[in-house]
Amino acid sequence: LQKLSVAIVLTAITIQILGFVMLLPNFYFEYDIQNAVWQSLFHSVSGFNNAGFVIFPEDGGLAHHQDDWRILSILALLIFIGSLSFWVVSDIVLKRRFIKFSLVSKIVLSMTISLIILGSILLFVLEGTNPNTMEDLPIGTKIVVSIFESVSGRTAGFSTLNYSDTRNATNLIIMALMFMEVAHI
Repeated sequence: LQKLSVAIVLTAITIQILGFVMLLPNFYFEYDIQNAVWQSLFHSVSGFNNAGFVIFPEDGGLAHHQDDWRILSILALLIFIGSLSFWVVSDIVLKRRFIKFSLVSKIVLSMTISLIILGSILLFVLEGTNPNTMEDLPIGTKIVVSIFESVSGRTAGFSTLNYSDTRNATNLIIMALMFMEVAHI
């Protein structure tokens, strides 16, 4: 039990440190070094733990970084890894081939990836023409935001969109993704 606990803590800390290192260059050019380090550390931990808290000084929080695919990709990856479990992450790292994964890992990964893809497509279709949210964004940004919202909406609660401006169908999709996430726990 002690070895397992240490392995879980070390894995979580390692992933969060990697997230911190990956986020730091993005914030280095936007904030002074002390604030860049704090923003990187805080958002790495918040992303991995699926907390959804942001502490950006700008109005709009993460919406201010809506066009920064690097930050959104890193946070989405941290959210994705954090939403799995230690056992699934262990299978990915140690076994490295889907065919060798446990049945639980196969189901969790298949369903998670399927829901992310389906949610991304639906968000892109529903919000891509919404003048209040994504209509004016370049196509690449629409794709990144759709993927990010699909990943984050399931578990973390980070958002680059103001959900009071999204269509009712989009809100229903996000609620369905949240419900499926809770139901699988």
